[in-house]
Amino acid sequence: MAEIHPLIYKFPMRYPKINTLFMRDKFITVKRKGIIHEGILSEEAFKTIKFWNVSEKIHGENTRIYIDFIPGNLEPPHVWIGSRNDTDTPNINEDLLADIKTHLTEDALLRAFTNGSFSTGNCPRHVMIFGEGFGGDIHHGHNYRDSPEFIVFDIVIDNWFLEYNSVADISRKLNLQSVPIINKNMNTDDIVDYVKSQPDSIVANKSHVMEGVVATSSPLLLTRKGYPVRFKLKTKDFRDLDSVTETDH
Repeated sequence: MAEIHPLIYKFPMRYPKINTLFMRDKFITVKRKGIIHEGILSEEAFKTIKFWNVSEKIHGENTRIYIDFIPGNLEPPHVWIGSRNDTDTPNINEDLLADIKTHLTEDALLRAFTNGSFSTGNCPRHVMIFGEGFGGDIHHGHNYRDSPEFIVFDIVIDNWFLEYNSVADISRKLNLQSVPIINKNMNTDDIVDYVKSQPDSIVANKSHVMEGVVATSSPLLLTRKGYPVRFKLKTKDFRDLDSVTETDH
């Protein structure tokens, strides 16, 4: 059987893994395992990108929404809400799930994805909305806010990963927030310096150090597997690196 071309995505999609900027130590020792090797990139492709769009990385529950616009069906599409690996999972925080559902009304879906009706030709075939549930009881989310919320970080329509402006526009039409952009044209060295500075979270209602950043190539480029060229970098990576360096002396 011929291999399916990676740009023909299988829905509902799983969100592609994002590698950290630097290689991590793979030695199985309590002291060094998982520590980054600053300066040694985890992917050669990162060397070719001059500028990156940088957004805040949110610590929470990876959540995805699949909207299936059934061809020829004038009724509202089918909507599935699940975790990173499952659909209709019972493991999603109940308050978060209830909040997401309030945003996926028929009017909101019409406004965000169609030319006025769900008929064939007026809407896409598949939509994936990727985001993070955060706040409240989600992974000690009270550092962000006291009640759980959903924030969008990526949208795929049919076989297209959308640029940030389109993601933000669709999120607004659904009355959802999207991850804030920190800078639209940062080079790698500036990103590293920014994360090292241990900046406060932009989305948090309380003073709270940002988990890290996600950097996406500007303009948006795809890997050979059809996924965006991007990396993550956590503030904790540098705290851990400093801790290990101090004990080495």
